[in-house]
Amino acid sequence: DGSMPDMTTFQKGRKRSLVTAIGTLLTACVVLGAVIWVGFFVLQPKGAFSERAVTVSMSGDDRVEVGQLVHYQIRYKNDQRVPLGKAVLRVKYPEGFVLTEASRDPTNEARDEWILGIIPESGGGTINLTGYMYGNVGTKQSFRLFWDYIPANFNAEFQSVTSLSVELASAPVTLAVTGPEDIIPGREAVITVKLKPV
Repeated sequence: DGSMPDMTTFQKGRKRSLVTAIGTLLTACVVLGAVIWVGFFVLQPKGAFSERAVTVSMSGDDRVEVGQLVHYQIRYKNDQRVPLGKAVLRVKYPEGFVLTEASRDPTNEARDEWILGIIPESGGGTINLTGYMYGNVGTKQSFRLFWDYIPANFNAEFQSVTSLSVELASAPVTLAVTGPEDIIPGREAVITVKLKPV
């Protein structure tokens, strides 16, 4: 209104300390972190896909005898709420393994591939393999499993991989060869081969 204010009635405001500012910043960070955690883990959509929930494994003897009839079981599981499409299971056999029987018929001539099709949510299955294992005593060989699939809510293909190592620990027979250390050309020599069960 044109009059001069009374300068003696002004009150000086208190300045915020550095500790208060840091406390406010930390509180804001904690709140933001809590909101993010709730968004990812609590309010996550039911149809969200998790690659960890899709598993494939193989079980069986890891120490066998050369020529032994062996049995192995493959387990595959889709432990989530999203179905899988175009699921294909492939097995890379050890060099000395001869497959004789499978609980589910393979879908290729090499007998190492199974087209599983659609795996429903929380679905899965097993495949039992029977065969003979050959090779050198003391060597290790391995089965390698590859499971390819496409989740229902993705357009990309995923793959789960696992393996099982097998050691050829012993042989059912022993082999011994004896004979002269020096042989004269043109003369007969006796070489003895002994093969006997262990």
